[in-house]
Amino acid sequence: MTDIPRLDYSKPPPGYTADGQWWSHPPDEPSKVVFLGGYVDARNVARVAPDDGALAAAWAHYKAHNDPPGMWSGQARGEHPGGYGYALMESSHEHPLEADFERIDDARAAAWAWYDRRLALTSRLDTAPGFRVDHCGDCGAENEPSDRDRCTVCQRRGTIISTWGRAQAERYKSHERYTTAAGQRDQDVGPDIWPQSLTWSDAQVVEVERWLVDSTAEMPEVLRG
Repeated sequence: MTDIPRLDYSKPPPGYTADGQWWSHPPDEPSKVVFLGGYVDARNVARVAPDDGALAAAWAHYKAHNDPPGMWSGQARGEHPGGYGYALMESSHEHPLEADFERIDDARAAAWAWYDRRLALTSRLDTAPGFRVDHCGDCGAENEPSDRDRCTVCQRRGTIISTWGRAQAERYKSHERYTTAAGQRDQDVGPDIWPQSLTWSDAQVVEVERWLVDSTAEMPEVLRG
């Protein structure tokens, strides 16, 4: 699985705009829809109540008419004839992750729940203490994960090298695979958390979630890389 977007819910959906009480969507999207007491006119422009939020309304509309990136929802076949289900895009319709739905809308909503849970978990792992460690390639100090490319000890910029997981940290400390020259940033993102995390089973997700809040728990196998 490659090139599957990590959606950013702080921005409008792909092709949509949102401003104040108004949001709009591409012309080829369904336009006859009543949503949150508002309306959508012939130009695909909708108005919502102030408390509803145009951005939230736009995402609700997008999710109702689109499958999550890297996934499909639809009529299942094989062992589940006639029912609706959802699965990863690389899977066939004969092997859905779940196929107990009577309506396509319910199957699509379940697909979004699967995607969103793993998206949120991946975002938590981006800065999880004990999993991601930021090293200074100049002075060697370890830093708390941060978006700032600056060492909090020596204050040098552009020297931060991030490792994810125990295996990467050990490789870094043994001077393998990493460039430590001052002024050069090297991030080796791995194991492939996204989109690999989209394939994690519910049991694997629960294990990672537990590890994030329990400092005594052993690192899950899916994170060891």
